[in-house]
Amino acid sequence: MTFDTTVLDAVAVYEGPFLLDTGYSTWWLDPTINNETGTVTGGCSLFPYPEYGADGSGVLAYITFVAEAEGKSNLHFADTQLRWWDPIAWELVIITHTAKDGFFQLPLGDINSDGVVAVQDLRILGKAYGSALGQPAYNPNADLDKDDLVNSNDLVIVSSNYGKT
Repeated sequence: MTFDTTVLDAVAVYEGPFLLDTGYSTWWLDPTINNETGTVTGGCSLFPYPEYGADGSGVLAYITFVAEAEGKSNLHFADTQLRWWDPIAWELVIITHTAKDGFFQLPLGDINSDGVVAVQDLRILGKAYGSALGQPAYNPNADLDKDDLVNSNDLVIVSSNYGKT
């Protein structure tokens, strides 16, 4: 994962429940946090390799950050790999998956990044309201929940944080 070091510091990484819930033992590789480059790396696997592994969706890890400054940071998953051991072919097989990036903002709802959630942020949101990714009116800064839509969910975020600095 990558993040903006001017806004965040990563402080801890914990194993999530997804592989633990299989009932097999896990092998948790000690994560590496580099707050100079803005990266977190780590891994986990079932051990020994079971005949059938985990299936579905779930949380592989939790990452804890400390906000160092006001601002925004994408939390981007890069080079994610999921693999399983095929005992018949005697090889590792890549598992197709989708890693969903995250986003951090302080204060939440500060669309124009001036440090306060105010009427200017509502104006920006209003201009993009009802738009979706790919449409001319879409503004990614106004899409506060990063669902590729500017809608009432984003309006709730701004109104709930109105006046915050």
